[in-house]
Amino acid sequence: MTTDGNGESGAIAASTGGGGSKGAFQAGIDGLVQIAMSLPIALRALIAFGILAIVGLLVYEKYKSPEPGGPPPVIQTATNNQPYWGGSADPGHAGADSTNPQNIEAAHKSAEDDAAYKWHFDHSDDTQEIALGDGSNPNEFLHYKYFAKSDKCLYIRRKEGNKEYSQWLPDPVFSQHSIDKNTVSRRVESRNEPKNNWLWALIATTAFAATPQAANCQNPHPGTFRYWWGKPIDSCRSPMYRQFQDGCTHYQIYNRCSNAWENEINWTTCTAGGHH
Repeated sequence: MTTDGNGESGAIAASTGGGGSKGAFQAGIDGLVQIAMSLPIALRALIAFGILAIVGLLVYEKYKSPEPGGPPPVIQTATNNQPYWGGSADPGHAGADSTNPQNIEAAHKSAEDDAAYKWHFDHSDDTQEIALGDGSNPNEFLHYKYFAKSDKCLYIRRKEGNKEYSQWLPDPVFSQHSIDKNTVSRRVESRNEPKNNWLWALIATTAFAATPQAANCQNPHPGTFRYWWGKPIDSCRSPMYRQFQDGCTHYQIYNRCSNAWENEINWTTCTAGGHH
């Protein structure tokens, strides 16, 4: 082996030629080190900083805490047999997932239910809820209201295990509250107009006597509210959050696959003192 007066270069050549892939790798490292050492100090410091930044980013991505998914912890639950409708849209709320296609579909379908509740509240005909079957099992039942005197809509409330659901089945001919009809375009817009919604929200939340609950939450809750859609729980269910003027916040799940609300109200924030 010859060095031609340059022992360091000869060592690299010998390592490359006789050490196989391991020797070639080491030779490459040595070459990079030599190049780096020949650079100005400022440039070397910049390169070192860049390497440390890349390493730090890789470590962060590997060990960072997973992003939170799904609704926040629930501090109280209640079954809600009366609707929350109206309210003011708050699509820009922190944590809202307003542009998610699933939530857009859920919002449209829930707006249809919203319109149905409002229309039948305004056109009450004293239709009574009827139980289908013997109803002996409180955890398995199906109740319905058939509005034969008005628009022939069918309202269904059912319970399966510990889950209760409600849904509207509008009559395709006689339904008077489709939000897709030209005459109801104002209704769709009003969901984003607080000045048009506060009255309906007030009626909806005060039309039925509020029952005190634990953790200072009342359900139905008095006062107006703002609402937004959170991150979907799965491919069917999306949580709608409602935040009232006193700060109390809950979410209720809408199932777009079955066009039904889960009647469980999940409170995530309850304020102390009275409600207004």
